Amino acid sequence: MSESSENVDGRYRGTDGFEAARNQLIDAARTEDGFVTYPEVAETADIRATGEAFVEAVSTLLGEISTDEHAAGRPLLSAIVKGEKKTEPGKGFAKLAKELGRRKDSDDKLVFWLKEVSALRAYWQDQPEAGFNNHNVPRCRDYITALATLEEKLNEKQRRTLEFQFMQPGRAMTSTELAEFHGDRTDVGKPGNLVYGRLASLFAHELEFDTWPESHNSHWYRAISTWNGTGWTMRPQLAEALIDCGMVDRELDGLLLEEHVAEFSTTEGRRVLVQHLVRERDSSLARRKRESAESFACEVCGFDAEAFYGVAYCEVHHKKVLGEAEGEQEISLDDLAIVCANCHRQIHRQYPALTVEELKSQVEQRRA
Repeated sequence: MSESSENVDGRYRGTDGFEAARNQLIDAARTEDGFVTYPEVAETADIRATGEAFVEAVSTLLGEISTDEHAAGRPLLSAIVKGEKKTEPGKGFAKLAKELGRRKDSDDKLVFWLKEVSALRAYWQDQPEAGFNNHNVPRCRDYITALATLEEKLNEKQRRTLEFQFMQPGRAMTSTELAEFHGDRTDVGKPGNLVYGRLASLFAHELEFDTWPESHNSHWYRAISTWNGTGWTMRPQLAEALIDCGMVDRELDGLLLEEHVAEFSTTEGRRVLVQHLVRERDSSLARRKRESAESFACEVCGFDAEAFYGVAYCEVHHKKVLGEAEGEQEISLDDLAIVCANCHRQIHRQYPALTVEELKSQVEQRRA
């Protein structure tokens, strides 16, 4: 079954799942290029059907949402949901648009969809974010005040969650990545959703964030993040507050990863030694590590960027993880390892971080 105004029987209207899914679609529409998939909608709305029943349930939900949006004079929210081919809308989108009188028979289905997506983004990006009673989006000092109150309430897992998200590229992460970071690989990303929902609910209370309905955790994340189409992106005001409160180190900021990529792209033909995700940067030590290295091949997997790309590039990993250490430490060349970007990210995907030897052993076992 596909999206259709005929299928809109009110099965989901007024439920927690309806509002949560609608918010999910709106958040994706606020981004520049984010989309949502059927499985993601189902997870948010807590639809547990399988097979044809799964498609029918999600299609009915999307049909109800978009029919309501059309009645309110807004673009169809289900346009932001991609189909199986990822480059096309959901199977029933064109049919629903025609039934609602928005698409003519002469309209090309793909062109109409792209225009609807464009109109959808333009509309929602121009709308203020709902949820905050006193102001649209909290300021850095609002988060600092909230953190001062929450200092005794946040448990170790919640603190590590904030640190982990702050360290991710673009300060963005998915529920599955968060679950894996905490060592829970069961039931896809639901454990991650629960952890993040409970953490966000604490901030929501302090920031006077209007949660609707109060019992639904999926809405709370907006108190600390925005939806980027596939996961959560930490609000920059919260990131700055975490830095100011000393809860994270600016040197560990995931936004720095983008700067290093830009640096790499403009240095063709010469060796580049990139250090990131480290608390202290000793340029003389880094220079000596580079000069003493026989090659820039990754000490974990053996990948050599110079041999593969023609450009010598690597990252430096501190075996003594400075982000997990207290106070200052003496660092020698033996405490540094040359690794590729992929292995470096894998090392830091869990807490405590993997050692170079542990990850190397895993790689060798997979190759065996």
